[in-house]
Amino acid sequence: MAQNVNTTWTFGGLLAGKARKTRLAPQPRPASAAYAMFAGYLNGLRGEQLLDSSYANLVALNRSQLLTALSLASAKGLLSLKIAAGVVEFDFSGLLTTAELGLLNEPH
Repeated sequence: MAQNVNTTWTFGGLLAGKARKTRLAPQPRPASAAYAMFAGYLNGLRGEQLLDSSYANLVALNRSQLLTALSLASAKGLLSLKIAAGVVEFDFSGLLTTAELGLLNEPH
């Protein structure tokens, strides 16, 4: 079982080396960063809250890595990201129907 785990983690980019394995820091990918922000958005987080959330911590070790992955995700059309003068705005309207957007904006 340990060999299977080693193989899986090595293939996933979390371990390096042949005989002696060393742990690598994961590099966030645009799709995983966008998915993490979308999950936080669906849970009611907005703007800076998303960047400081536990969802963000799952995919990136620091904010610069996260922002790099999110800007690539924005370029690929996975989300709309605007950052200006310390204000962060995420827009996921392309992923949601009109009815779903209405549910998000409804008071709970």
